[in-house]
Amino acid sequence: MVLGATFLATFVLLAAANPMDRRAMAVHETRAEAANGFVNSGVASGTTELTLRIAMAQNNIAGLEIALYAVSDPASAQYGQHLTAEEVAEYVKPTDAALSAVNAWLTENEISSTSVTPAGDIIQIVIPVSKANDLLSTEFSVFAHVESGKTSIRTLEYSIPADLQAHIDGVHPTVSFTRPLSNPQFTAVKAGKRAVPTSCNSVITPTCLQDMYGIPATPATQSTNKLAVSGFIDEWANEVDLTEFLQNFRTDVSSATTSTLKTLDGGVNTQTRADAGVEANLDIQYTRRPLTQGTTETAASFSAGGFSNYFGIPSYQATDVAAYLSTLGTTDSGKFNTTGRGYPDVAFQGVNFDIAWDTEIGTVSGTSCSSPAFASVIALLNDQLIAAGKSPLGFLNPFLYSAAGRAALNDITSGDNPGCSTNGFSAVAGWDPVTGLGTPNFTALQAAVGL
Repeated sequence: MVLGATFLATFVLLAAANPMDRRAMAVHETRAEAANGFVNSGVASGTTELTLRIAMAQNNIAGLEIALYAVSDPASAQYGQHLTAEEVAEYVKPTDAALSAVNAWLTENEISSTSVTPAGDIIQIVIPVSKANDLLSTEFSVFAHVESGKTSIRTLEYSIPADLQAHIDGVHPTVSFTRPLSNPQFTAVKAGKRAVPTSCNSVITPTCLQDMYGIPATPATQSTNKLAVSGFIDEWANEVDLTEFLQNFRTDVSSATTSTLKTLDGGVNTQTRADAGVEANLDIQYTRRPLTQGTTETAASFSAGGFSNYFGIPSYQATDVAAYLSTLGTTDSGKFNTTGRGYPDVAFQGVNFDIAWDTEIGTVSGTSCSSPAFASVIALLNDQLIAAGKSPLGFLNPFLYSAAGRAALNDITSGDNPGCSTNGFSAVAGWDPVTGLGTPNFTALQAAVGL
């Protein structure tokens, strides 16, 4: 009897020692297989330290969206009255009950957490893989990216307590796979300075863009006007290459100009010349001083565009998408999502941009060129708005799709983006999923924003 009682007590203590036995678990995210290009190299070592971030459910995203549209729609009385970071935090912070419940779960498992965002909507834990396996009822493995050889620890499915599913949006890294960046192709040209082609048909430089879109050469002047370029996946912008670029293509700007580096979460921007990234250099060189007449443009065959499989059609775009779909009729029916958000919104030159990289001058092409250049146009507009005592532009789309906004863009009506054994979509009058609403006309944009 004594032996039996001792055994029973021991059994009860062991059962109580594992809190997961007391909670019903539910699959939170799952995928059938690893992303294309990744292979499972085996189970991850249980002693490997894993940093996990838990995305808490944000308490009032619907309210934030309403507020965003109110300050972004030119027809709204609140237009331009942008929210402060503190006001945004009030919308996205988790409820006290949610935070308490999730932290209680972690405490039960002897895990401490830290908040990594001002609003507290993302919390971080650092635990061994073995403990992560137990916590999430899963088995983490090492996945290798075949082309690059880079490895990452991931799983194909994980679970959390069923009563916490409403409080947690997701846990990362778990089922998402980040593909190593594929840089735009860099084509070197003969070293040394060269004259800017008068036609700009062979290469694109800042001067070409100024001529094409009526962009002023005058640099931005307002100290409160900032243009940020975010960097991810081992892409580093090189300051020596920036100097080389300015010496070749922006002689009106001091070649000693540098970028202000803000690092987050242990990020770095190594200046080892061999580590310079084509993508990062392109972004910095065409936004550092925001790039600050009438050329016919045609959609390029490599242009990305179409309809999202993840996001629905926003209200400001509904009329345009419906109009475009009506022109298609049954063409390529079933090959794209007719209820998805159409993209892009706007277009910009994207072929043969001159950049400096790894001691050479060369060209790159793609939407990687278009995005930073268009951003610099908006930065220049914001600079002039601030100088005039006006609010800068924020979320652009309601403005771009307004009558004034679309009138300030050059509509592109020819060209297409073939692919996947189809002719793709074609550019037409008005919005289309090849060039969006068109390219910027700086002078017209100035008038549209009240300058």
